[in-house]
Amino acid sequence: MELKEFGGSARDLKVNAEIRRNGALFKIFYEVKGDIDLLVLPKFLTRNDLPGRRTDLLWNRTCFELFLGFKDSPEYYEFNFSPEGNWALYHFNSFRTGMSNSEHFKAPRLNCLASKAGVVLETELIPATQHLESCSFDAALSAILELKSGEKLFWALAHNGSQPNFHDRNGFVVRI
Repeated sequence: MELKEFGGSARDLKVNAEIRRNGALFKIFYEVKGDIDLLVLPKFLTRNDLPGRRTDLLWNRTCFELFLGFKDSPEYYEFNFSPEGNWALYHFNSFRTGMSNSEHFKAPRLNCLASKAGVVLETELIPATQHLESCSFDAALSAILELKSGEKLFWALAHNGSQPNFHDRNGFVVRI
């Protein structure tokens, strides 16, 4: 699925994302194509199975995000994945309230590869609690791309408002 850049000044960049579910396993894929030299990226992006760690504030740099909201509930999860292999997982009781670190999913292992043609990040998520294995979710896929100029570009399947807001449930447009 093609993500849209908020404000539409994306220069020569294109972002695609996909989420697939097979039982309890969620597979997430992000791809950035275009003038990758514009982006702030780590230098070692040629490794698979990055040994990342849980880290806060990943959205301050280039970061790929997934939001999973419970069907017919204000509760949702926010996942952050960095090209370095670091990740974060938060649970919210409702729109931007009750934020806490969550242990409801196992730690993801990230694969991130970069070339002159683009960046690809893949990860898999597995619930750590049995009750989540059969839940229906509404999902939002998004990305924050940091440019070497210091500017940040905000990408999502849907933008609803005058500012980028990935937490807006109207942007949770994929049912899984």
